[in-house]
Amino acid sequence: MDRLIVTIDGPSGSGKSTLAKLLACRERFFYIDTGALYRSIAYLFSTQPTPEKLSKLSISWKKVNTEYHLFVFNRDMEPYIRGEEVGKDASIIAKLPFVRRFVNNMVRGSVKEGRYVVEGRDAGSVIFPEAQVKIYLQADLKERAMRRAKELHVEKDMILYKIKERDEKDITRKDSPLVIPEGAHVIDTTNKTQEEVYIQVISLLK
Repeated sequence: MDRLIVTIDGPSGSGKSTLAKLLACRERFFYIDTGALYRSIAYLFSTQPTPEKLSKLSISWKKVNTEYHLFVFNRDMEPYIRGEEVGKDASIIAKLPFVRRFVNNMVRGSVKEGRYVVEGRDAGSVIFPEAQVKIYLQADLKERAMRRAKELHVEKDMILYKIKERDEKDITRKDSPLVIPEGAHVIDTTNKTQEEVYIQVISLLK
């Protein structure tokens, strides 16, 4: 079997996870969320991971119902890693070169033969620059904050500043900053439905 890799990059709230999950569910892609790795490391070690601690982790991806979850020592991390505080710590440790190397190597080692959709902030620019299809999603800051607030059931104003701060950290970090990957298809999702974005991406796969 040949290997097909689709990468989805972009800032928080741009629609990466939604698109990746649709591809996994409808098109039978194996879904790898690099953000889940950073969040899991942050959940387990706060802002104090070390190379030694990371080397001892047993990590796998498993399908749970219709979604793919990250498991650490056979423990499903999904219920623990989606809060804003974990996300804040994840953005801090994401600056550490040894953490990025660990995540990148783990993701590359997980992709064998088959169809993969890899979501993150450097999936197409650093982890898989050779990916056959690269997608970069973007959206207006206020729209992204509204989506995130709805997801977390909080007020938009509570989230807007945090997203703006996260954007700044992602764009300005020295190691693998958030950029539009070379050859990526840029899609602005601000005024598009999830289905419209999905259909646009499917057209790129034909």
